[in-house]
Amino acid sequence: AIRPVALRMVYQIRQVVGIPIIGVGGITNAEEALQFLAAGADAIQVGTANFVDPGCMARMIDEMRELLHDAGRTVQELRSCLHRPGESVPIEQSEVQSR
Repeated sequence: AIRPVALRMVYQIRQVVGIPIIGVGGITNAEEALQFLAAGADAIQVGTANFVDPGCMARMIDEMRELLHDAGRTVQELRSCLHRPGESVPIEQSEVQSR
């Protein structure tokens, strides 16, 4: 339940500060991690998901690489793209699950 609030806060904070932001709150998969980067986070933290699945970080990193490759984008291009007019990067979890 915290992720939507955390995403909004990252987005709003990015609009007013130029310092690094770490996106935290309910990240459990690669798509959610990339959403935080698109909203303006410079980095992300995965917490509770590691208790449920200690191997989730390795899988998430691989899935993030795959999603970005499929979208033809880099992390740098994705970062804060929601703050650049006319730019968005749709990345769907279904693309990863279909493999």
